[in-house]
Order: sequence, then C-alpha cells, then structure tokens
Amino acid sequence: MAALTRRRVARLTAAAVAAAFLASLVRKVQKYPFIKRALVLLVRLAWERLTRGRDARAAGFVLNEDDVTTTWLDRELKRKFGADKVVVRKLVRRERMGDDMGNASSMFRLTIDYALNNAELPKVMILKTPRDEVASRLAFTPTRMNEMEARFYQDVEPKLDTTHSGVHVPRGIAARFNDDGHFYVLMSDVSCERVRFQTEKDAICDIDTARCIAEGLASFHGPFLGLPASSGLESIIRLDDPVLNMTTQFAHAGWGPCVSKSGQSMSDDLVKRGPQLIMLAQRLNDYMTGGRDGAPATLVHGDSHLANAYFVTSDDASTRILGLYDFQLLRCGNGAIDLASFFAGSAETDFLCEHLDEILRMYLERIHALQDRLTPRDSQSALTELEVLHRDFRLALGLVFCWNVAAGLAIAFDTEAAEGYKKYFFRICAAVDRLGVIDTALAHFGGRELGRNGYRGPEPAWDVPPLQKVLPNADDPAHDLLGYKAFRAQLATLKPGWWNKMKHELKFRLLKRITSSRKGYHGQKTTDLEDAYLEGHHPVDWAKGKPEVETSAFDSFYLSSFAPYEQTGAPSMGLRVCKRPRDEDGEAWIIIKVPGVAIFTWADHPATHGCVVFDTEDSVTVTSKDGKSELRLMCETPMQQWRATFSGKLRNTKTDALVDSFFDVTWTKDMDMFSFGTDVSPGLTARALALETLSREWGDELKAAHQEHFELYGTVKGSLNIGSERYDVHGRGMRDRAFGIRDWGYMQRYLANYFWTGSMESSRLYNVTMASLPVLSNGKFGFVCPPGASRGAPITALSGNFAEIGADGKPSKELWLSFQCDEITYTMKVFVDEGDTVVLNMGPNRQFVNFRFASFEVSWIDPSTGNIMTEKGYGGSEFGYRFADYEPTRPKLSDLSHLPVGQHGKSS
Repeated sequence: MAALTRRRVARLTAAAVAAAFLASLVRKVQKYPFIKRALVLLVRLAWERLTRGRDARAAGFVLNEDDVTTTWLDRELKRKFGADKVVVRKLVRRERMGDDMGNASSMFRLTIDYALNNAELPKVMILKTPRDEVASRLAFTPTRMNEMEARFYQDVEPKLDTTHSGVHVPRGIAARFNDDGHFYVLMSDVSCERVRFQTEKDAICDIDTARCIAEGLASFHGPFLGLPASSGLESIIRLDDPVLNMTTQFAHAGWGPCVSKSGQSMSDDLVKRGPQLIMLAQRLNDYMTGGRDGAPATLVHGDSHLANAYFVTSDDASTRILGLYDFQLLRCGNGAIDLASFFAGSAETDFLCEHLDEILRMYLERIHALQDRLTPRDSQSALTELEVLHRDFRLALGLVFCWNVAAGLAIAFDTEAAEGYKKYFFRICAAVDRLGVIDTALAHFGGRELGRNGYRGPEPAWDVPPLQKVLPNADDPAHDLLGYKAFRAQLATLKPGWWNKMKHELKFRLLKRITSSRKGYHGQKTTDLEDAYLEGHHPVDWAKGKPEVETSAFDSFYLSSFAPYEQTGAPSMGLRVCKRPRDEDGEAWIIIKVPGVAIFTWADHPATHGCVVFDTEDSVTVTSKDGKSELRLMCETPMQQWRATFSGKLRNTKTDALVDSFFDVTWTKDMDMFSFGTDVSPGLTARALALETLSREWGDELKAAHQEHFELYGTVKGSLNIGSERYDVHGRGMRDRAFGIRDWGYMQRYLANYFWTGSMESSRLYNVTMASLPVLSNGKFGFVCPPGASRGAPITALSGNFAEIGADGKPSKELWLSFQCDEITYTMKVFVDEGDTVVLNMGPNRQFVNFRFASFEVSWIDPSTGNIMTEKGYGGSEFGYRFADYEPTRPKLSDLSHLPVGQHGKSS
C-alpha cells in the first residue's frame, strides 16, 4: 500500500510538473510572437524534410545548389527582362562563395552563357539563398531576416536607382520569399565594376574614408526620413514589431558565451557592467524605432560595417561612393544605428573618439541637403540636432552591442569570416567603454539595469525591471551615534538548478492562488470596518503581564509633511506616537527639517521612549521624559482630517541645544486608505513567500506576526515656531495607522520610501517598501497613486536585492530601484544629503531606524505617447536594522485571539 501511494504521488507530481511546463510554454507563446513563429516553422520544416522539399521546389524555390539549373535561371531572367530577350544557353559556372561567409545564407557566383547577344543581360551575377540547415532557418526566419533581404530588392532597390547618387547597391534581378524561410535573391555582381572591397582588417583611420561613409549613410537614410506615406515601406519591419520583443532574452543568453569567447579582449569594466546594458536591451531596441525624443524613423541597413560594404570609384578616381549589400537586418528605425555599427565596429577606436563630432557633422550636412530637419518638427527637446545625434549614437551603440552579444549564440569564433567579425565586435566593445555608452543609456532611461520596458503600439507591454544601484552612505556621522552593530539579515534565496526553479514556480502559483482568494491574512480584513473604528484607539492592555507579547502589542499613529526643500524653504516633518502595554509606555518621533537652518528632534532622541496617554477617544498625547514637552495627535474627522500640536523643547542637531518650540498643523486627505493587509499585490507577496521553506510551524508564525497597517496621503498646512523664528508649513505627506503585534527587533531589516513627485497642485504619491522578517525575508510592497486618482494601485513588481542594499548597517546615500504598477515601469532614484539623517533607537536596543529626508526622481514611459516622463519629489526614506545582539521573541498563533481587527466595529 505504501509503495502504491508513493507511485501515485510520483505520478501526480510528474503530471503537475508537465502541466506547469505546458502552461509556461503557452504563456510564452502568447507573449512572444517569435516563439510562436519558430514553433510553426519547426512543424513546416519537419514536413519539408519528410517530403524532401517537394512543395518548395514546385513553387520555384532553391533548396540547394543542385536546384540552380539552366531552366530555373531562364525562367527567372525572363521575368525580369522579358521572354523575347532572354534565352539561357548554359550555366557556365556555379561557384560557392565560401561556407563561412555568413550564418543566415549561402551565396553563389553564377556565370551564364546566353543564346541571344544582349548587352543588357548580366553574364555574371550573385545568387543568395538560405542555408540548408534547420538551426539557421529557425534562428533567422521568425525575425523575418530572409524576408527583408528579398523585400529590399523588391520594394526599395528600384527607388534607390532613381533617387540616389550618394550610395550604391547591387542591382536586383529577381527576389522571392515565403513564410517557410525560403527565399532567393539574384543580384548584379558589383565586383565586375570599379569597386574596392575592404575587410575588418582594413580599419577606418582616415577622414576621407569617414566622410565617404557618413555621406553614403546619409544618402541612404535621407529620402526615407520620417517614413513618408509615399515611401512604400509598409512592408519593412519596424524595430518595435512584437516579433522583435525578445532582445533582452537573446542578449542575456548570449552574454556568458560571448565573455568566454572574448577572453582578455573585453575590458574588466565591461565584463562587470555589461549585464547592466543587457538589461536595457529591449528599451534600447524600442527607443531606436525612431520618432520618440530623438530623430524620426528612416530606412536602416541594420548591419552596416566594412564587411557588408564596398567603395565605388569614379573613372578618374577623384571621388568614391559608399556601396552597401547584405540587407537581412533591414529595419525601419533610427539612422544612428547604421552610424554606430559602421564607425564603432570598423574604425579604429582612437580615431572614432577623436573625430566623432566631425563625422556626425558631415552626416548632418548631407542629411540637410536631402531634408530640412533631422529632429521632428514638433520636438519638445531643448537639445540641438547635433546633441541629439551624439546621444542617439551612443544609445544605438548600446543596442548594437546587445545585438552582437546575442549573435554570439550563432557565430562560432573559429572560422575565417569570424576572424573579421571578432575584430568588428571587439572594436564595438572598446567604443562602448571609451564613449561611456552604459552611463549614457542609464542616464537616458533613468535607471540601472533597467529591464525590458518597451512601448509597443496602441497597447503597452512591459516586463519586470531588475534595476538596482546603491551608493553607501559611509560618510554620514549619524551612523556612529549609537555605536551599534547591525544584525546581518538572513535572507531566503532561490537555490540554483532547474529542479529548485520548478519547485519555486509551483510554490509561487499555489501561494498566489491562496493570497488572491483570501485578500489578506487569516481573515483579518478591514474592508467591512467603519472609518471611526479604524482611526480610533485599539487597546493594548490585553498584553499586560504576558512577557512574550508585552513589548510587541502596539497602537501606532504617524503623520508626515514634505515640502520642496530648495524651492519654498518650508519645513518638513515626521511625527509618530505609539502606545505600548506597560503602564503609559510608548514611543515618540519628532523630526523636523528647516531648510538652511538645521534638523530639530524630540528632546530625548535618539531614545524614542515617551509617556503616551489616550486623552480622549479622538486624541493621543506623548510627553517627554522631563515632562516639559508634549506632542498631541487629534482625529478631527476619521479618514479625512487630523491635527498635530506640539509645545516644549526641540533639540537642534547641529548645536545640540534645546530650543523652545511650538507647532500646530492640520493634515487633510488627498487619497483614500491603502491597506497593507488587503490591497497589496498577491503576486508580489506570493513571490516572496515562495522563497521560504514552508511548514506548519512557519505558517503559524507568519500568521502570528500579523499587524494591521494602512496609509493615506494628504496636504499639511500650519505654522511652526522655533525660538523667535516663525515658519509656514505647507507640504504633502503620508499618514498611517498600524496596530496589532510589532516587535521592532523581530524585523531583521526594513527599507521604506514614501514620497510625492510633481507639484503641490498635481502630485503623484508613492510607497516603496522592502521588509525582512524571519518568516518573510524578502517582503516587497507599495503603491502608486497618480494625479486625479482617489486610491493607490499596488506595486506588482519591485527590483532590489536586500543583501546588496546597505547590508552592513550603513544606508545608501543614493539608491536606484525600479517597480511596476498598472503595467507601467517606474525608475526611482533616492538622494540623501549629508546631515539629513536622524538615527532612532527603537525598543530600546531592539532596532535602530535611520530616518532620512530625501529627494526623489522618478522616470517612466508614458504608455499613450511613448515619451519618457520624469518628475522630482520629496519624502522620507527609512532604513531599519535589528541590533546584532538582540534576540527577538517569536510570535505565537495563540496571540491572535487578542487582536481586535475583524472582531469589532463592523459597519451595519
């Protein structure tokens, strides 16, 4: 019986794993058209192999060189030149042009003998066909590379013949393609003309050659700039086409092999920072579609460098014209792509850095001869055309780098042609280093390691952004105030290996269903409770005389106000009162920043202990240790308006002097309540829970660690008197209420950022929080409330590795993270100046909190326009750490019976 049960469990497990795999595959197929096209193509290729290519040959396609016959050539040439002008007598010679010349196609030089003497007919021509390899067809057909080669000679080359004099391309004779990846192109053999080919060994190092290339690329781009309706380029794929939305995935997969193949040729800095650029690959790809805040879209070769170019010399050798061939990466996009690929990959890096400005100016001069502007007429950018082109050149270079990293999956660095490619790629790497491409990309997109965040057509499509940048705040003297040593948080991590990843994914999906269905922890919901109950006092007396919870039961009130520090000069403040069970025990925060003067705090800080009394049903008061200072918080209208008053002494943190002070401020609601018990993202919570080791004991402790916590934002107005000086208070700030069980030392660490951006008249409101408990070591929560919205929407993804953000107990003075809300990816930058940190001893000696007045900057892509939006703002940034020698009491499930939420105050 036991063996039967084990077999049944094994079968069920195998079925669950298979179902999860199939579900994951279906989602990927739906999300990534490339995968769908590749799977369909795989089926067609299998059928082709079974039928030996019968259908393709019947349709007139070339599957191998034996299909290139006199009859086939005669038919194709008659289509081009007319049946009465062509009679192919014999295919004199069919010469394969090297097996290693490319990875996507094969090329042949054909020499033909005609029965009719006609000077118009080419006696030598080039045939290009797909490689007869399944892997090659699967790699290049779904992205329409073969199709683009054929379409160039069908739709574009005829226009170039009549409109261009500054660029040369082979003359198209015949071109066809189908969705199975079959294609062929017959083109003129330009080597028969006054043509000089160069290889990557012949690096560009003179200004005359650079001018020829810059003007040639401008001549190729110019007539199609802005993609006018008359250009007839509707069939050319755009860079933001959904089939190209796996740029980051391919670049990420190619990074390891690329670094291995590169050896010592890639700098240590690029090896270290390259992944930051890889994570930006999709955003770079989508931006380079053109027409954003850079140059308008045009026709882009996509793979321009010396190996895909040639030079045509005039009869008297006085002038040279750039020639281009190999159009499989033809795209509609930003012309800077061709500039970056050609000059960064084929020019000596020293030459490029010295002459880049001159090269771009030559390009612009030629563009202006064809179009009156490079930038859009309605551009709001304050940058000049040259500045835009400098920026776009670097962004394009970042994209070209990512493309070539991905190409490393298909290119073996051990062939004759690959030797030239290696030179090209290593020059790209050197240019990325020398021109500061990574920093330019990070600055432009507002983030570090920012993930796929591309706007695609009328409906936005986003992915989770793994972004993080941390600059330690090692110089701030506030950290030495307590002489503390921080507890090193023990963080659950995903173990390597496919089996662990599969288990994690199954746990995540199960937990997501549970958290989504229950909408909150163990039935303790606030959705049915009246405002007056939630805002009122919550008794903590039940914990008296119970050592395990006497220091954990709490009832907390918090109110803040943040004003534009450098603009208005108005004070900013953070105020907190917390009631604990022991007699009139409690905690108090008063932290006030007066710009240009000092930060003023509660007289007893860094100790936070105070005497807390519930004066009435609607107010709470905390008194300092000497009884001379009093802070009172009063609820005037539940969920609508609160008032805070203070009279007594505040400590000047610069001089350590106590100063007579008074304030009276009123907080008025701008946003409805956001509950951290019921409104947070189930998926984000489940992702963190799935990292933990699940057990009944773990589940009981997770429930027992519950607290109710909700936040609102509002406008704060009032007055502040410090000494003889009076200040008007006018800011926007977060107010919260929390009650239940909270031992400050039970939390290993936490990071909370609450702030607003925009203007006082139209603000965007945020909370971005990370918390580490023994049972939830990677918790992430938060919300965004846009202008005009009454309620915050939960953050559904939040980057950041807790182990790398101030793990040594020293908070970061600069921190970049990214998060996702309502399918928009935001980049958050936090900046803290020296002297703007106040350290608080909670407990005592349970946890120390670094309260910091911070400036914020948030960037995102507007999904309706595709434009990058940036707003600055102000708020608080808290870093909390458990004291290293503190041993917290683990909460017990039996304590839940005392919690008030869900038992009282239900609305009728």
